[in-house]
Amino acid sequence: MPIIVKSNLSKQLTHFLKSKLLKDELVVLPTETVYGLAGLGTNIKAAKKIFLLKKYVCMLNKKRKL
Repeated sequence: MPIIVKSNLSKQLTHFLKSKLLKDELVVLPTETVYGLAGLGTNIKAAKKIFLLKKYVCMLNKKRKL
Protein backbone atom coordinates (compact mmCIF):
# COMPACT_ATOMS: atom_id res chain seq x y z
CA MET A 1 0.00 0.00 0.00
CA PRO A 2 1.51 3.36 -0.96
CA ILE A 3 1.75 6.08 1.66
CA ILE A 4 0.85 9.51 0.33
CA VAL A 5 2.54 12.52 1.94
CA LYS A 6 2.34 16.16 0.86
CA SER A 7 4.82 16.84 -1.91
CA ASN A 8 6.40 19.88 -0.22
CA LEU A 9 8.10 17.72 2.46
CA SER A 10 11.73 16.80 2.12
CA LYS A 11 12.59 13.27 1.06
CA GLN A 12 14.33 12.74 4.39
CA LEU A 13 11.23 13.71 6.37
CA THR A 14 8.99 11.63 4.10
CA HIS A 15 11.23 8.60 4.65
CA PHE A 16 11.22 9.22 8.43
CA LEU A 17 7.40 9.42 8.58
CA LYS A 18 6.99 6.34 6.41
CA SER A 19 9.40 4.31 8.55
CA LYS A 20 7.58 5.29 11.76
CA LEU A 21 4.15 4.45 10.35
CA LEU A 22 5.30 1.08 9.05
CA LYS A 23 6.65 0.23 12.54
CA ASP A 24 3.22 0.62 14.17
CA GLU A 25 4.22 4.01 15.59
CA LEU A 26 2.20 7.21 15.66
CA VAL A 27 3.20 10.58 14.27
CA VAL A 28 1.98 14.10 14.93
CA LEU A 29 1.21 16.19 11.87
CA PRO A 30 0.54 19.94 11.90
CA THR A 31 -2.45 21.33 10.03
CA GLU A 32 -3.51 24.94 9.56
CA THR A 33 -5.29 25.08 12.92
CA VAL A 34 -4.38 22.05 15.09
CA TYR A 35 -1.99 19.14 15.30
CA GLY A 36 -3.23 15.76 14.12
CA LEU A 37 -2.31 12.38 15.51
CA ALA A 38 -1.77 9.82 12.75
CA GLY A 39 -1.13 6.14 12.37
CA LEU A 40 -1.30 3.74 9.47
CA GLY A 41 -5.01 3.24 8.85
CA THR A 42 -4.72 -0.44 8.02
CA ASN A 43 -2.75 -1.24 11.18
CA ILE A 44 -4.82 -2.39 14.16
CA LYS A 45 -1.93 -1.76 16.60
CA ALA A 46 -1.73 1.88 15.54
CA ALA A 47 -5.50 2.27 15.83
CA LYS A 48 -5.42 0.83 19.36
CA LYS A 49 -2.61 3.22 20.34
CA ILE A 50 -4.63 6.22 19.14
CA PHE A 51 -7.74 4.99 20.98
CA LEU A 52 -5.83 4.41 24.23
CA LEU A 53 -4.09 7.78 24.03
CA LYS A 54 -7.34 9.65 23.38
CA LYS A 55 -9.03 7.75 26.21
CA TYR A 56 -6.17 8.70 28.56
CA VAL A 57 -6.41 12.39 27.63
CA CYS A 58 -10.18 12.29 28.15
CA MET A 59 -9.68 10.80 31.63
CA LEU A 60 -7.17 13.54 32.50
CA ASN A 61 -9.63 16.22 31.41
CA LYS A 62 -12.38 14.71 33.57
CA LYS A 63 -10.09 14.69 36.63
CA ARG A 64 -9.26 18.38 36.13
CA LYS A 65 -12.95 19.31 36.28
CA LEU A 66 -13.41 17.68 39.71
